[in-house]
Amino acid sequence: TLKARDTAGGEVVVNRWAFDIKPVDTDVAAYGPNGTACAHGVPVDTTPMDSSFTCDCSDTQFTGPNCERRRAKSNDNSLAVWAAVMGALVTVGVVALAASRYQLYR
Repeated sequence: TLKARDTAGGEVVVNRWAFDIKPVDTDVAAYGPNGTACAHGVPVDTTPMDSSFTCDCSDTQFTGPNCERRRAKSNDNSLAVWAAVMGALVTVGVVALAASRYQLYR
């Protein structure tokens, strides 16, 4: 409340303000995705005091809006495939070289 006082001691209310003190969005689980907190990620609030936040799962083994689902393990067989292809090419090359040499000596 803002009051003004004159020299005679009289007071008058100039203005009244009401303040709401609210928690930070990331402190309220219900403001998260699907109305729950981040299971394994980090809460991220890009717009303060809008009653919502998202979850950053990038540094975890989890995915989903709340970082609640474990990521599928990657079956990266690219090295094995590369080695098999190179082995096959070398084998074909050696056989072709041997066949050409065999025909020269016949």
